[in-house]
Amino acid sequence: MLTLRNLLMLAILTVVFTACDANGLTGPDDSTDTAISRGFVGNWAASNWTKTGIQDGNTTVTGSTDSLFLAYSVNLNHISGGVSHRTATYRGTAPMSGTVAFDWEYTGYHAYFRAFAELKVQAGTESMVMHDDTSRGHFTFTGSASIAVTEGQPLEFQLGGRNADSDSRLDGSVKLTNFRLLP
Repeated sequence: MLTLRNLLMLAILTVVFTACDANGLTGPDDSTDTAISRGFVGNWAASNWTKTGIQDGNTTVTGSTDSLFLAYSVNLNHISGGVSHRTATYRGTAPMSGTVAFDWEYTGYHAYFRAFAELKVQAGTESMVMHDDTSRGHFTFTGSASIAVTEGQPLEFQLGGRNADSDSRLDGSVKLTNFRLLP
């Protein structure tokens, strides 16, 4: 049985949690997350990232404050020999020292025969392989990662791959979300 007191408490909790959600917070447990910054703003904005092209292909960086997309595309337009190993590198500059934490989703198509896809992140001398394995046809790999960064130094993502297929294409993109810089 709902009493007037219980209804009032329910209304107060609804207002508090609605206000938290409207401000991008997750509720009472959010106080343990001491992020200095969240999302792709300032130094981390999509327009501030640089990229090195992938051999014989194209690269792009697009995004919003909530997500960043790093993409590459290679099409050699021949019917044999596949695509030799090649990667693209995307760089953002750390506005301050700390730990960058994020979720990632790597999707693409590297054909079928001896197809391989890789995704790495590097900051200074620290590097981490997030995916480095075979891929068959269309693929999707996901995960979460964190890496220490130093103010003024690059945070780099390297992605690409190879195949020995008669289909001489490599297409891939990484979507970064839940991006935050922690002290």
